[in-house]
Amino acid sequence: MNIIPRRGHMLKALYVVGAVLLFFISAYILLNRTSSSIIARPCISQLPQIHDLFPTTEGGVDDMVTATIARTQKFLDQICPIDDNLRTFDNTLVPFDRAYEELSITQSAMYILSVGSSDEKLRKAAEKGYSRLEEYAIDALLLNEKLFRATLAYQQRLETEKHESLSPERLYFLDKILKEFKRSGLQLSKEKQERVRALKKELSDLQIAFDTNISASRRTIEVSKDELKGLDDGFINSFKRSENGSYILTVDQSLVSRVLERCLVEKTRKNLYHAYMQRAYPENEKVLEQILAVSDELAKILGYTSSAQYTLENQMAKNSERVDEFLDVMLKRAYPKAQKELELFLKDLPPSVTLKDGKIQPWDVPLVYEWYKRKHFQVDETKIAEYFPLDYTLPALLKVYEEFFGICFTNMKKIHLWYDDLQAYAVYKKGHYRGMIILDLFPRPHKYTHAGYVRIVPALEEPDGRILPGVGVLFLNFTASMPGQPTLLKRSEVRTFFHEFGHAIHSLLGATEFATTSGTATKQDFVEMPSQMLEQWLWDPQILKAVSSHVTTKEPLPDEIIKNCIASKHVGTGDSMLRQISFARLSLDYYLGGQKPVEALWRSVTERIRPYIVSDPLNKGYCSFVHLSGYGPNYYGYLWSEVFALDLFAQIKQHGLRNPEIGAKYVNEVLSKGGGTDPEELLRTFLGREPSTDAFFKDLGL
Repeated sequence: MNIIPRRGHMLKALYVVGAVLLFFISAYILLNRTSSSIIARPCISQLPQIHDLFPTTEGGVDDMVTATIARTQKFLDQICPIDDNLRTFDNTLVPFDRAYEELSITQSAMYILSVGSSDEKLRKAAEKGYSRLEEYAIDALLLNEKLFRATLAYQQRLETEKHESLSPERLYFLDKILKEFKRSGLQLSKEKQERVRALKKELSDLQIAFDTNISASRRTIEVSKDELKGLDDGFINSFKRSENGSYILTVDQSLVSRVLERCLVEKTRKNLYHAYMQRAYPENEKVLEQILAVSDELAKILGYTSSAQYTLENQMAKNSERVDEFLDVMLKRAYPKAQKELELFLKDLPPSVTLKDGKIQPWDVPLVYEWYKRKHFQVDETKIAEYFPLDYTLPALLKVYEEFFGICFTNMKKIHLWYDDLQAYAVYKKGHYRGMIILDLFPRPHKYTHAGYVRIVPALEEPDGRILPGVGVLFLNFTASMPGQPTLLKRSEVRTFFHEFGHAIHSLLGATEFATTSGTATKQDFVEMPSQMLEQWLWDPQILKAVSSHVTTKEPLPDEIIKNCIASKHVGTGDSMLRQISFARLSLDYYLGGQKPVEALWRSVTERIRPYIVSDPLNKGYCSFVHLSGYGPNYYGYLWSEVFALDLFAQIKQHGLRNPEIGAKYVNEVLSKGGGTDPEELLRTFLGREPSTDAFFKDLGL
C-alpha cells in the first residue's frame, strides 16, 4: 500500500506523504532552502544529520511548521506580482512546485511522527502541526484565487503568443494544475468559496481523527495456554503475559492473521476477531458519518452529483458508472469459483469449526483455508516460515531487486529517528546515489497498523539531467520473535515486503522535474500496479529458492514444497476476489451519497457479495477501514491496477525475471515517468498494445 496523505487540498490525489530523510542537507532543509536563487535546488549530499527533520519536543514541532510556512510563502510571493505579459513557466509554475515541495516534506515528517512516535505528547503535537500545514495549504495553494489567475494568465499567454515551447511533461503538469484549480471552486461566488474553504478544513480534521483513532486502538484479549491449541510454542512464547499468567493477544495484523489461521479453539478465534474488527469503535462511527456528509456537501457545492463523481473524474476510471461496470464483471467471474471452493471446504471442515444455517462464521474463514491447504496440498505456512528467516530473506529479496532494476543497496545498519530500531538502505544506480529507504519493521503501541510506503523527499530530475535523490519509509508490522530468536517470515509477509519495497523503488527511480509528479504521485487507481506486479516474482521457483534458507539446515525451500505452494495458488481466490470487491463496492457506495447509515450499508454489501459467510453484528470493520479516509471511493483501484500488473508481468516473464534489459525497459518506459505521464500512455508504450484482462483472470484461475 502506498500510504495516502490525509490531505484536503488540490494535490490530494498525488500521494504527497512519503519517506524519512537520511541523505539530506539538514541545514538546507531547516534554514537555507531559500538561498541566493530561490528556484535552484542544490544537489542533495550524503550527510547523516537528518535528525533535525524530526523534532523531539512540542516546541520543536511548532518551530519547524512556522519555518516551513515562511519558506513556502517566499516561493508563492514570487508568482503573483509578475506582469502577465512577462509570465514564463519558470517564473510562474516552478515556484508553485517548489512551494508544494516545501509543504509536503515537512507535512510528511509530521505524519511520520504522528503514526510512528512512541511519545504521546510529540504525536499529538505532530498531528496539530500536520493540521496547521493543511489549513495553510488550503488557503495558500488550493483556494488562492490570485495564484489561479496568475497560472491562467500564463496559459493564455502561452496559447496566444507561443513565447516558449514546453516539454510533454511540462504541458501535462500545467494542465493538471489548472484542472485542480478549477475543481477547487475558484470560479464560484465568494460566499461559496468560503464554504468550500471551511468544508475542506473540516474534512481534513475529520480524516486525521479517523486515522488517529485506528492507530490509537489497542484492544487485547487474555487467554490461557489451553486456549491457544494449534499454535506453536515459539509463537506462543512471543506473547506478553498478564500478572495472572494469561497470554495477552493484541490486535496487530500479523498476530491476528496467524491466530485465526492456526488456533483450534473457536472461543479464542471469535474473541480476537471481535477485538480486531472493533478497533476505533464506536468513536469512528460518528467520524465516518461526518466525513461522508462533509464530502458530499463539498462535492455538490463544486457542481458534482456526489463525492465519488468528483474524485473519480481525476482517475483512470473517470466515473462511477465505469467502476460499477468493472466491479460487475469481476463479480460475475469470481462468484462461481467461490461457490465451487465453498463446496470443497464444507466437505472437510477443521476441528472446532461448525456452520450456522449452512454458513461459515467469519472468524473461521482463515482457518478453513489454511486447513484445506495443509491437508490437500501439504502446505503448512508455519513450517514454510522456517525457510524465511528475516536476516537472510530480506537481503536476498534486495538482491533480486538489484538484478532486475540494475541498482545497488548499501546497508546503513540501524539508525534512530522517530524510533530507535530502524534500518536503512542507500540506493545506487550506475554508481549514482538515488536515495534512501528506511525500514520500520515491527509493531508497537500507537504505530501505523498496516503495511505501507511513505514518501518525504521526492526524487527529482533537474533540467540539466542531474538527479536529486529521494527518501522513503516502509512501515511494516512483522511479528517480532522472542529475544535471541530469529524472526521468521510467513510467505504472505515476504510478499508484503516485496510489494511495499516496490513502492519505494517506484518513488526513487521515478524522478521527474516536479515534486507534484515524482515517483508514486500518479493516479490513485494506477499507483499499486508496479508493486502488485512485483508480487508475482514470489511464485517463481527459482526466485523462491534464492530468497529462502532454512533457519537450521540453511537449505533453500525444497522443490516439493515449492510445487505444492504453486499448486495451491488458486485456493480461495474466488472468495478473496469477492472480499476485495465488497471493499471496493463499499468505498464507492459510501461516497455516492444519500445512502443508508454506515453500519447498515456495511452489512448489506458484505451480505450480498459473500452470502455464505455469517453476518456478524459485532463486526464494526467500517470503523477501522483505513482506506475510507485516504482512498475515499478509490479502493477499487487495487483490483483495477492488478489487471494491468498481471498483463505487464506476463510480458516481462517472457524475457526473464532477472533480465536487466527488460528491467531497464520497464524503468525507462514506466517507473521513470512517475506521475508526469498519463498511465494509459505508459501501458500502451510498454505493452505495444492496449491492456488486456486475460493474464489477470488466468492467474486467478478464473
